Amino acid sequence: MRTVVGAYAAAPRFEGDADFRRYVDQVLALPRVDGLEIPYFLHDESPWRTFPYLRASPAESRHVLTLLPAMVAGMGAAPGFGLASIDDEGRGAALDAVRRARRFVADANDAGGGSIASVELHSAPLRSAGSREAFARSLREIEAWDWADVRVDVEHCDALTDLPPAKGFLDLDDELEAIRSTRAGMVINWARSAIETRSVAGPRDHIALCGSPDALTGVVFSGCANIDTAYGAAWEDSHLPMSGWATDELAATSSASLLTRGELEHCVSLALSSSRLDFLGVKVCAPPAATVHERLSLLAGNISMLALSIDSVSRPAALDDLSRDASPSQGGQPDR
Repeated sequence: MRTVVGAYAAAPRFEGDADFRRYVDQVLALPRVDGLEIPYFLHDESPWRTFPYLRASPAESRHVLTLLPAMVAGMGAAPGFGLASIDDEGRGAALDAVRRARRFVADANDAGGGSIASVELHSAPLRSAGSREAFARSLREIEAWDWADVRVDVEHCDALTDLPPAKGFLDLDDELEAIRSTRAGMVINWARSAIETRSVAGPRDHIALCGSPDALTGVVFSGCANIDTAYGAAWEDSHLPMSGWATDELAATSSASLLTRGELEHCVSLALSSSRLDFLGVKVCAPPAATVHERLSLLAGNISMLALSIDSVSRPAALDDLSRDASPSQGGQPDR
């Protein structure tokens, strides 16, 4: 099980390629970071759409590519754009975007260095313009393409309810049904599940639900708040950091985050029970005025909290194993 970080959410404004490369290298050098969650944009101008930083990443790095930025941009241009769209033209356009992303993944992995190990897809557009059946058709078609050894996953975003949505895509039940006839796994984003349900119980329930059919392959920890904060309005998908990641002034700006150490540890425990779990991740934002040093400190602090939770949850099991190994066998002799 690896740890990835969506460093693009906390990235500063880059003045050029050198600034971008320096930031990425510093993120990958942080303790317990095994890879990046990389954003895939429809336009080619983004530095994340280049290969040098991937080629320079450690060979053991295994990254995740998220297509959510491409889906959101596509919906902005055409509301019917999406893999779950009941509009054939909109669904076809989304499939074309994924096809281009597959080419990017193949080229990036051929370039050497770290590799993109999995891709996150999403059930756009708004649920009122989409269907489980259309999404399932798209997933089956995508899975038939040559992905080499790259896994295709579905990341759940908040579903459309009576409350104002952040994304408003399909229900988790529909997504689980759509992947049933595929090899795809499910990724849960903590904040979006909390936003959908307006409760910290939402992420717990969603992780447990995906773990029940053993579909859970990843969890990304991104916070949110039920009140307005420096990061945005209440229940906004603004990638609020965890609460209590440090005690300084920068950390105080996220003190209202509902993603506490207790909730983090609870959800990590649920996630680690899934036999298909491949990664846990952190994706948090930084205040606009934060320096590069502060952004890196923020990422390091949140990653450290995740690492502590993983170790805390894993340690009792390891101690139990040691205890069983050291206990006398039924014949009265120690196990060899």
